Amino acid sequence: MSDKNDDEIGKGRPPKQHQFKPGQSGNPSGRPKGSKNVHHVLSKILGEKITVTDAGKKMVVDKLEGAMRVLVMKAYEGKPQSLKLLLEVMEYSGGYDQPPAENPFTDEDHAVLMKELDWLDEVRAAHSAEVSDDTE
Repeated sequence: MSDKNDDEIGKGRPPKQHQFKPGQSGNPSGRPKGSKNVHHVLSKILGEKITVTDAGKKMVVDKLEGAMRVLVMKAYEGKPQSLKLLLEVMEYSGGYDQPPAENPFTDEDHAVLMKELDWLDEVRAAHSAEVSDDTE
């Protein structure tokens, strides 16, 4: 039942003698099945547990969290390279994607701010009056 189309040669249809046989690999000297790539090895290492001391407390964390704790502490201490790296990590990880709080101020905070604004308006008015008196 062989059609003429089965024997045709063209794009995507190599001659029969050059087609892969069943079970034959297209890349026999390629990556072995058991080998690991960098991502796999790094993920495994970063997932290992270590004991760290933070504010006098010992805790068990994975190496990734430990590294992030060290980075945050160095940035907090004012090391510019650590601060830059921390900001890059935050941006890469989507740390800035969190929406801001709807209303970060309480009613009491709002009242204090309004008093400060009123006081600032009074100072500006007094300053304007002094400046206009000096020019006359």
